[in-house]
Amino acid sequence: MSQPSSITRSEIVPRSVERVPEARALECLVEARRNPRPLLFEGIGSRWPALRRWTIAYLKTTVGEMRVPIKSFSGAAPSTLMTSFADYADGLVDSNPGGPREPYLHDFPLFLRAPALCADVEPFPSYLLPAFYRDEWWRFAQFFLGPTGMVTPLHFDCLETHNLFFQVIGRKQFTLVDRDDLQYCYRSGWRWFDVDPEAPDLDAHPDFRRVSPWQTIVGPGDALFIPSRVGHHVRSLDVSVSFNVDWHTSRTALLAAFGPLRGMPVRNAYYSAVCAVGLVLRLPSRWLFPLYRSYLTYVS
Repeated sequence: MSQPSSITRSEIVPRSVERVPEARALECLVEARRNPRPLLFEGIGSRWPALRRWTIAYLKTTVGEMRVPIKSFSGAAPSTLMTSFADYADGLVDSNPGGPREPYLHDFPLFLRAPALCADVEPFPSYLLPAFYRDEWWRFAQFFLGPTGMVTPLHFDCLETHNLFFQVIGRKQFTLVDRDDLQYCYRSGWRWFDVDPEAPDLDAHPDFRRVSPWQTIVGPGDALFIPSRVGHHVRSLDVSVSFNVDWHTSRTALLAAFGPLRGMPVRNAYYSAVCAVGLVLRLPSRWLFPLYRSYLTYVS
């Protein structure tokens, strides 16, 4: 009798993401950029006031009247609606634990709109970033707030940047796929993939058996480094508050500037080209940020 050609989910055992103490963060990050792999910086934000302050009630008091874009997945295609932060937060608190179709506040430039909140995430490890981003890192940061069970499917980031993802409240589970293995993940469009790496359907997606994903849980005070073009699938294990900084090196920015040759939208390449000019010529980011700012409200 012939053996079945596919393997079961239980035979795909995710690799652990290397856990790095703050004292070795920069050294390990430099190496992980050369030989791309994710890293978990344990407790790098453990001294932040935000870990105790950023309750939903505190954020409502601080930015409750601010109008924010909420992405809804209730229709056939995602849609964005504008509401106040307070109204969204009230619905979040009142809702049952959600699923992937719950509304989600994500990729919102909260620090740019409310810079006083930056004091809540000090000391910030800006030394991990290139000089172009270092002094005003908060201009490039984007904020996420969502319910338990919120899922972002497998994708890579839209400017092909590196990503430093900081968790403040709650936990998120990341399942990550090496950039070279994304060819086995059944691409849908330019940067999204049909495979669910947490529970792959190996009858529908048999090539996924070639993949050895990483998996880790990012908790309050932790940060996750995701290298450029590494795929990631994200699940909120709790009501979650987090933010990230997408950042280029000279090399990744120049590669992304030619991204349309790989299917990247031209507008995405434009934003990467702006970063490339600053990084290569070592210009202050404030000189170029007016050309980049619209990215922070751009849906790719």
